[in-house]
Amino acid sequence: YIDLRTKTVYDYSSFSDTAILLTKRFLPDTMFMDYGWNFNQISKVVGNPVELSDTTIENVNYKRAKFSTEEYDKDKVYQIGYFTCDNKGLLFSLKKSFSFKPNCTMTKIFGYNVGVPTPFASKELVFVSEELSNYEKQVFKSWKQNIKLFPVNQ
Repeated sequence: YIDLRTKTVYDYSSFSDTAILLTKRFLPDTMFMDYGWNFNQISKVVGNPVELSDTTIENVNYKRAKFSTEEYDKDKVYQIGYFTCDNKGLLFSLKKSFSFKPNCTMTKIFGYNVGVPTPFASKELVFVSEELSNYEKQVFKSWKQNIKLFPVNQ
């Protein structure tokens, strides 16, 4: 559970209102180096991204771009980002500051070593629903209360 207002992170054993709290900590301003979801950009795109041909995966159309980031040597590693352009202004996006088309959200990234056809890493955002179920609302209500019961110490 991440509370952006208090910049705190609470990791639970499962998605349940009775789940065991495993760890809690402050959310750094820049990124998680060793843990969890990152709401800020981990690394900046360097050089000029190359627009690739569009593709369709499981009936979803994607725009694609090949790019390098400052975290890897651009002569050894590149990434391919997959953008959906049917959702406008979503809160969640991979490489949020990088969108080569208006209203496009990067929902997949694959990392490749140069000369190797199989990716070594991938990330994907999966948008399950536009609304929370009553059960999900109860879990988040409980976890929100835990912020007051179990504050992160400075």
